[in-house]
Amino acid sequence: TALAEGTHTINAIARDAASNASAPSAANAFTIDTLAPAAPVLTLPANGSASSNPSPAYSGTAEPGSSVTVSVDGAVACVAVATAAGSFSCNQPITLADGAHSANAISRDAGNNASPVSNTNTFTVDAAPPPAPVVTAPANGSTGNNLTPVYSGTAEPDSTVAVRVDGASACVAVASAAGAWSCAQ
Repeated sequence: TALAEGTHTINAIARDAASNASAPSAANAFTIDTLAPAAPVLTLPANGSASSNPSPAYSGTAEPGSSVTVSVDGAVACVAVATAAGSFSCNQPITLADGAHSANAISRDAGNNASPVSNTNTFTVDAAPPPAPVVTAPANGSTGNNLTPVYSGTAEPDSTVAVRVDGASACVAVASAAGAWSCAQ
């Protein structure tokens, strides 16, 4: 008869040819576990995030004690064991190239049952600094009479441009998707 899911105990008694019985063996406890754990939840890197770190940490939650395998771009990146509280964390072992990446996870419980695949988080690694912005206004060598001039130029799209005049902070702008920026004194 097949055993039910759960914890069981086994021991044995030996009999010789004369039907003499031994003392029972020590009892061994074991567990039958055929149920897959729930899919882990990958929380970091957050879906849609960007980072300058080319070796990010991956973390989330999974069945306590389960072995969690994190895959990045379809290849195994790292393995962690979920704590008693169900959290896991592991680090990217090799540097990722700049660009978009995707990560997900799968967990295996003590019975070696595999969970469904977790949520897939996409994230961008941008470890290279942007090129220096270009200031187009006021033009080099120009003269003006506005005490609160508007500064403008171009920069890496979506980058933050901090404008300094005579060494002091003047204003901050975010470059558009086309790379244009402007701000006033």
